[in-house]
Amino acid sequence: METNRPYISYSQYALFNSSPKAYYEKYVLEKESKGTKYQQFGKKLMEDLEFLEKIPKSLREVLKYGIVEFELTTQSKHIDKDLFGIIDVISDNKNHFIEIKSGKKPWTKSEVAKNEQMLFYALMINLKYKIIPRATLVYVETEDTEDGGIRYTGNIERFNRVFTLEELVDFGKKIQLTVKEIEAYQHSIVEVEVDRDAKLLELLAEKARIDSELDLLKAEIMLDIKEFDNKYAQSENFNITLASRKT
Repeated sequence: METNRPYISYSQYALFNSSPKAYYEKYVLEKESKGTKYQQFGKKLMEDLEFLEKIPKSLREVLKYGIVEFELTTQSKHIDKDLFGIIDVISDNKNHFIEIKSGKKPWTKSEVAKNEQMLFYALMINLKYKIIPRATLVYVETEDTEDGGIRYTGNIERFNRVFTLEELVDFGKKIQLTVKEIEAYQHSIVEVEVDRDAKLLELLAEKARIDSELDLLKAEIMLDIKEFDNKYAQSENFNITLASRKT
């Protein structure tokens, strides 16, 4: 079994550590999940970054800060796969980047300080440009609408974060450990040949149909037995008993 990604991204790292099975379904079987409406709205926010009129005015100033949706691929001699990520906004000199998050629930300083996605990007920048960057998380507040949709409130909040070389090195070790665990997990799964898999699916569907038909037939016979106030039914091939429990 091989993943269809030659690199590791933060999404892969986070999903595998959350659920190896979900990782397998998404990155190997390529089963896409629509996600919640809040996740879809967050994804739409990133798609709208190039259309400034669609996002809150308070956020437009943030986007003028540097390069929007900056793709970065880098390598480390201590990690067996390339690292890949798309950074929301990064300064021209690459020493500061911005991560944008939307939602109803406000972020806190402690949550920002523990956020591994920002750490992942900081490590990539450090490996690529040999600098330790600073970062800002920009929280974009949203609220539910009466028709079940989501809209911006216009409020945003900024949280700054600094990194140390020590925590970047330690996080690099965590990524390498995850890469090794992904490899071990992939080798632990035996993939069924396509023709056998199709036959298995066909037989299971047929079994479900037969079980349903059997249940219906049994129910009809039991109704006949009860209707004639009898305890037994006899056919050429079967004898059926209607049992009743007594307390």
